[in-house]
This record gives sequence, structure tokens and C-alpha cells, in this order.
Amino acid sequence: MANKYSSISFREANKNDVKDIHELNEKIWRKIYHNLTTEEQMEYMLANVHSEKNIKELMDRNYHFFVGVKEEKIVAYSCTYTTDGKIYDLSRFYIDTDYHGNGIGEGFLNYLEEKNTPEIVYVDVNRKNFKAINFYFKSGFIIEKLEDKEFGEGFEMHTFMMVKKFVK
Repeated sequence: MANKYSSISFREANKNDVKDIHELNEKIWRKIYHNLTTEEQMEYMLANVHSEKNIKELMDRNYHFFVGVKEEKIVAYSCTYTTDGKIYDLSRFYIDTDYHGNGIGEGFLNYLEEKNTPEIVYVDVNRKNFKAINFYFKSGFIIEKLEDKEFGEGFEMHTFMMVKKFVK
């Protein structure tokens, strides 16, 4: 589906996209998250949570991956899941750092909202990631609560659970 946002098209991802999604994760995490987490936590996330194996496993379950493509290159991706078709968890939403500020995030979020027609969307955002928090505020999300989660090998994630509710 083409749109007005920087001549980018959005589509559902498939297993042929896994390598490119993983490489995009590597680039983004190394550029953005090295300031938001420890080096050890970042490496753990890349090796486990954002690994090619994990992406494939999520695709095999009830997770839906979408990509933004510009000039045949994946420059954005997201992962969503729902339990009832009305409430969505936007578990991953990443834009290539080379394309920040070009409206791709806004266009991608609009695409996902139109495609999925949710009543409620949740997203967890690292509390230190001010750029992402501001993006979600501008997109109509509000902070619902603070979350401190343990995962993996004793790592902690400190996030805002943000929510956007749609009037039907």
C-alpha cells in the first residue's frame, strides 16, 4: 500500500524479511539503545529477543510483523499481537535512524491503525527514550502506568505503558 509518507510502502512481513528485520534491529539498538541500557543488556536483547530465531518463532505464533519499504529496502518494522481482535499490543515499532523525522513513523502507525482497526493499542516505551515517548504523545497515546519488569538473565526493563484508545 503506497501512501504520502516519503514514498514508502507498508506491507505484512514474511519469513523472507527476517534477516533484514534482524539487521535493522542491530543498527537501531546499537545507535539508540546503547545510551538507554547497559552493554550487556543490549547484547542480550539482540542475541535473544531480537534474534532471527525469535522473530521466526513469533511469526509462527499469533504475532503479526509489518514492514515499511523504501526503494526496495526495509526501513521500518513493527510487531503486533492481539488476543481478541480489539486490543492490540504494539510490541515492536522501529524506524531506521537514517529516516527519523521524515514522517515514516506517523505514516506507519496510521497504516497499522487502518489495517487492524483496534479499539485500544498498548505500547511499552523505555522511560529514558524521550524521542519515542514524545512521538507517541504526538500520536495520541497517553501514559497509563509505570512498569518495571525483570526478564532474561536478571535484566530489568523500566518502561511507560502507553495507551491509545479509539472512539468507535
